[in-house]
Amino acid sequence: MCPDAMSLHLHYKMDTMRGIDAIRKAEAVSKAGGDFSLCFYPYSRKANPQPEKTQLVTREHCTMRRPLPHEKWEVDGKNYFLFSDADGQPRVCHRTLIRYMSFSCDGYKTHKINWYNHEG
Repeated sequence: MCPDAMSLHLHYKMDTMRGIDAIRKAEAVSKAGGDFSLCFYPYSRKANPQPEKTQLVTREHCTMRRPLPHEKWEVDGKNYFLFSDADGQPRVCHRTLIRYMSFSCDGYKTHKINWYNHEG
C-alpha cells in the first residue's frame, strides 16, 4: 500500500479523507466482504516511546473486527481502531495515528487521513 508513504505524498496530490469517514468506509467494506490497507504510527503507553525512531506500520488486506472478551482499555475504547490483518490476527491501533488508508472497492487507491481539519 504505502512502502514510503511520506515520499508518495510529496510526489503527487493525494486524495484526503476525513478520519471518521475512513472508519465508516472500512466498516462498510468489511461488511460487504472486501478489505482495506492502512498505515499508522504504533504507540504503546507501556513501552518507552522514542519518537525519532518511530516509523509507519503498514497492514494490508485487513477487515474490521469486534472487541475480544479479554480486551479492556484504560481510556475510552472509541479511541482505538480494531481490525484483523491478512493472517486473521487481531490488531489494534489508535485511531488518530492512522495516516493512510486504501480500500478494495476503489482499487486500493491511497487516501491521506485527516483527523483534525474538517476540510477534505
